[in-house]
Amino acid sequence: MPGIAGLVTVDPTQARMEIDRMIRPLQRMDTHRAERYAGDCAALAAVSLDDTRALSQRGGVRLALAGAVVEEAALFARLRAHDGPVAPVNTQADLLLELYLAFGLAGVTNLNGSYALAIWEDRNHKLTLVRDRLGTANLYTWLAPNRLMFASEYKAITWHP
Repeated sequence: MPGIAGLVTVDPTQARMEIDRMIRPLQRMDTHRAERYAGDCAALAAVSLDDTRALSQRGGVRLALAGAVVEEAALFARLRAHDGPVAPVNTQADLLLELYLAFGLAGVTNLNGSYALAIWEDRNHKLTLVRDRLGTANLYTWLAPNRLMFASEYKAITWHP
C-alpha cells in the first residue's frame, strides 16, 4: 500500500538519493504516483494510488499524507472561518497543510480518519510527525547518528542501506 517516507540528515548531498531508495518499496506498481521533496537537510516523499497529490507545499512548509481524513466539510468550514490567507485547496494534503498553517499542530491532531502525516518547515528545520488518534495508520521511525528516518511502512526503512 502506498504511503509516506522521509528523513532528516546533516548531509544534504545524500537526501535526494536516500529518499529515492526509501520510496521504492512503497511504489510497487507503475500506476503508483511518487512525489518527492529534497531540501538542505530533509527529504519527504508520498506515494499515492492514483493521480491524487499526497504531498502539498506552501511557503517553505511541506506536508506528506498517507491515508485519509473524514468529515472534510467540517474541516473546510473551520478553515473558511479563519481570518488568515488560505491557498486553493484541491486535495486532502492541501487541506491539512492549510489547517496546519492556520492553527498550528492543533489543526491536524484529533481528526477523524486513518492517516499518518509528516510536516517539514524549511525555515525552522522542524519535522512534525502525526498519526490518527486511534493509531490505525502506521508510522515507523529510526534514529541513528546524524539521521532520523520515518515511513508509513517499515520496509522503506529496512530496505535502506
